[in-house]
Amino acid sequence: MIEIDLHPKWTWKHSLTRYIVLGVVELFYPNFEVTGQENLPEKEEPAIYVLNHHNFLLDGLMLPIGLDRDTGCMGKSTFFSYPISRLALETFGAIPVYRKKDDGQSYGPNGDVAERNQFVLAHCRRLLLDGKSFVIFPEGTTHSENRLLPLQAGAARIALQAEAESDWQRDIKVVPVGVCYEEKTKFRSNVHLVISQPLSVQTYQESYDTDPQQASKDFIAQISKALTEAWKQANQVETTQFTPITPWQGIRMLLFLLISMPLAGIGWLMNYVPYKVTEPLVTRYFDKRSTRQATGKMLVNMALLPIIWITLAILCSFIFGPIWGGLLLVGGPSMSYLALRWGEVFHVLISQFTFRAKALMGQRM
Repeated sequence: MIEIDLHPKWTWKHSLTRYIVLGVVELFYPNFEVTGQENLPEKEEPAIYVLNHHNFLLDGLMLPIGLDRDTGCMGKSTFFSYPISRLALETFGAIPVYRKKDDGQSYGPNGDVAERNQFVLAHCRRLLLDGKSFVIFPEGTTHSENRLLPLQAGAARIALQAEAESDWQRDIKVVPVGVCYEEKTKFRSNVHLVISQPLSVQTYQESYDTDPQQASKDFIAQISKALTEAWKQANQVETTQFTPITPWQGIRMLLFLLISMPLAGIGWLMNYVPYKVTEPLVTRYFDKRSTRQATGKMLVNMALLPIIWITLAILCSFIFGPIWGGLLLVGGPSMSYLALRWGEVFHVLISQFTFRAKALMGQRM
């Protein structure tokens, strides 16, 4: 009935895609502050993770990276339209949602949106009954509002129906997770995750048996309250504060800067043009909305950087010979990362120097 394979065969392409995508996202967001780790269910326990939705496609990768949970997420079916995006969605276990307004589009419904979604919902219930987990963004759309949008009842309905199918024996949990990006469009910024206490579906057995619709409304209200609180807490989490380093650490950092400067300089030159043109390209050709810019920056760089590196390697081959061109091509990623680390270590040393200088001046005064 639907064109999307909900059980795709895993291949080397999926392994490579997972490695690249997670690597790029972790490079963009290197620091995760996680609160409430003790609230996570065991990996083999069935659960629906509900997250706020402020950062387009990247929200779905927060659990695999920040919490080490391989959980697919629900997203609109038209994302499967292109081979590359379809491969990425299959890699991370994405579950299609069919929208009436996408009727007639590629991988959208064809006048049968209800039938298709019933098929998908049955698949979701089966995942839960098999002890699997997945992510739902109950707001239904990504946004930049400084609040949560009213939640849709899908998560509550799926959880209640699945638990009822198990005769209330599966003990399915709904886990609210608040996500806050310090600066979601900024490279090397931080992410805060707050995991709320799991909500037990079994507590609604009596009300569901009496009135399933009212039970669903009550449950989504409880989910909304818990998710809102988790999101507010995530916005209040403070990044690790400034920590003075020892003199020996300072010496090691200074040696690193001096020794690595030549290669880091080459890495900086190789990435200067992509760094400068990425944001204008994303704003002009991808999307101006802040909710999508981080995704756009990653996609543009994943395409642009290899092209730049290969071009520079070819030019180097013509000027200095093929051996040097080959070395530049092979060493490009390493030198680029070295340039990134060089800049961060330099920033740390400058911060330490400023901190100590102010402290010394304060003592003299």
